[in-house]
Amino acid sequence: MCKVEGGKDYNIGNVALTSSTLINISGTIEQIPSNGLFYFKEAIHLSAKGGAQGGGYERDGINMLLNVNELKALSYAMKELIRTPIHDNTKQSDFKKISNSGTMKKIYLGFTMPNNYYINVRSLDKNSPKTIAIKSDKYKFLAYADSIFLLAQEVEKSMFAFGRKKDKIIKQLEANSGNQ
Repeated sequence: MCKVEGGKDYNIGNVALTSSTLINISGTIEQIPSNGLFYFKEAIHLSAKGGAQGGGYERDGINMLLNVNELKALSYAMKELIRTPIHDNTKQSDFKKISNSGTMKKIYLGFTMPNNYYINVRSLDKNSPKTIAIKSDKYKFLAYADSIFLLAQEVEKSMFAFGRKKDKIIKQLEANSGNQ
């Protein structure tokens, strides 16, 4: 969702985990114009939406902007939570994720017996705090962790590919201007 005039978005992929709530993560590369040339920037958008009455999902939710390393870290934390032993019908998870949006939006991972794993997305805005939680069993939780890791890798690979393409275009422009 490039907000720069003349910018362009390239969609890399999209993964969702659904139940009565929705967590959707989309990876894009933004092409941003700069002084007659352009540069690329990764943008991973996480959107969490609660269930709406009558079916579907709420129109508004919590939106976060992440980078590749934050998305990989979330995947690793989800897998680590699965491996954590159970004590007193709970698992200890102090994973707290802060987005590029600042300290006002965080992701927490949770567990309750029997076999219920949670991703909790929280907006800590003092005027309208909100939490959207999505529940999953162990296998969907692991599958989603794998999917978001693969998305992070695809965005990273795409950044390298777009960077090489940019360098090739710039070299071609420089060669063309030298021939005139």
